Amino acid sequence: MNNLEELKNYLSNDAGVKRLHELEKFFDNNKEVFDLINKKKEISKQLVNARYLKLFNQAKELKKEYDDINEQIYNYPLLAEYLELLDNYHNDYLNIISYLEKNINRRLN
Repeated sequence: MNNLEELKNYLSNDAGVKRLHELEKFFDNNKEVFDLINKKKEISKQLVNARYLKLFNQAKELKKEYDDINEQIYNYPLLAEYLELLDNYHNDYLNIISYLEKNINRRLN
């Protein structure tokens, strides 16, 4: 078995990766979280427009609403676990990509 196969097996059998996928499915299928995230995106757009148009009072109100929704999202059960796992594995994936790039470049030179 080569290193790539070992890496695939490791990642597909890793408990943290499996948990990350479970949580992704949960949040993808959770209408409440989906609606909150969409509302956050919409308010973010409105906030950018209000700042661009120098509507400072409106921007201040939108910023408060944005922060409130953001807090609701981050206080949602399981989301902290999901974000922590995502951050950990993101860093792992970046390290794997860097390792692969170095090996490919070394073999090409």
